[in-house]
Amino acid sequence: MPVRRNLRAPNVSFVPRDSLDPLHSGSIDAALKELRSGSRRLKAACSVFHDELKILERLYYKGKNQHRTSLFWKRAVELKRLCERLDGMNAFDMVEQLRCSFWGLAVRTNSKSLRGPWSHVPDTPSIVFILERLAACMALISKFNERAISISRSFKLAMQSGAFIQLVLTLLAICARMTALLPELQDSLQVSWAACHIVLQILDHDISKTIEPMKDSATGPDLVELNANSAQAVEFHDDNQDEDTGSFVPRPSAAHETEYQDVPTPVANYTETMPLPSKNTIAVAPSLVTSPAALPPIEQRSKPSTNKKNPSVKKKAKKAPKKDEIDDIFGF
Repeated sequence: MPVRRNLRAPNVSFVPRDSLDPLHSGSIDAALKELRSGSRRLKAACSVFHDELKILERLYYKGKNQHRTSLFWKRAVELKRLCERLDGMNAFDMVEQLRCSFWGLAVRTNSKSLRGPWSHVPDTPSIVFILERLAACMALISKFNERAISISRSFKLAMQSGAFIQLVLTLLAICARMTALLPELQDSLQVSWAACHIVLQILDHDISKTIEPMKDSATGPDLVELNANSAQAVEFHDDNQDEDTGSFVPRPSAAHETEYQDVPTPVANYTETMPLPSKNTIAVAPSLVTSPAALPPIEQRSKPSTNKKNPSVKKKAKKAPKKDEIDDIFGF
């Protein structure tokens, strides 16, 4: 017999507020504020998650006949199954139903009664049931987080082939969007679970001891491990590393005085000449003339001699202009 996934909630019975010790009223007020905050956050996150699921279902029914044998499509089917399972938990409806039970049956006829003070307290079995369902929902989110990493990797590999890249890219975007919503869902469920557990401790302290407290696992352990491994693998690159900024040289402090000694410098082999100024010359600054032995040899390139009186070169004789018959007639 298959296991029932959607358990039927027990009928909620109410206890009047007067039957409760007045000392616990302040604790229940604080728990209701936390429950209201968690309910609002859960409503917004579940609404966005439900919209993404509708888009995924539309893509699934349009492409299931064409891509049913593809590997990336099997991952898309797995993603759709996980989303439907999480959406079918109806976490927001359970939390909102528990919060409204503090106002009794008057909420069903008049929703404005929530603005007034609470008048009833739900019974213990209904609170225990909601605590168990919220714990199961958080466990499913942790599993979803683990599988979403593998699914996104499969979509990225499928994009490398270039086939149906628009469809694969859309599926990858939906997977990334849903994965980004998981921490918000986890946090809001954690807040709601803690508020319900406070109420259970007030109503029945013995039963509350049998329920283990939930650990804060907004990001699953696999996701934390993956982020740690990726952080170690990625090396930080500084754009200024390629710039040569020099090296650090330790300098002595001012307290320690150092004695400096004059080191004789080698005297170069040169002679200083001061030419006498003449009337036809311009004054030139004194220059250093080195000895011929110290100078490197200079290559002297010989220019080709151009002798105009070279007997081997003969001038071309001028050609006499041609005469025609007209020139002979006129005597030219």
